Amino acid sequence: MIVDQKLNKKFVGVYLIDGTIDGAQLATTSKPNGFRRVSTKLFLGWKWIGIPKLKELEAVKKKEKEEILAKLKEAKKTN
Repeated sequence: MIVDQKLNKKFVGVYLIDGTIDGAQLATTSKPNGFRRVSTKLFLGWKWIGIPKLKELEAVKKKEKEEILAKLKEAKKTN
């Protein structure tokens, strides 16, 4: 989750430091060019992702989590 957006510039994207949405993230205010994206992926293993795509993936993950919880509740009721 993005921690703070009280800067004058909005965040454009984040680097996924450990490669997952739930893990550590580093927000950026400018979109890195192709060379920077490839070099950070090769040398550091970080993946860059835009804010709209990040929000979309978080929504999908939240929906999947809710479905799993609903199935667990149904299973408990039947037992």
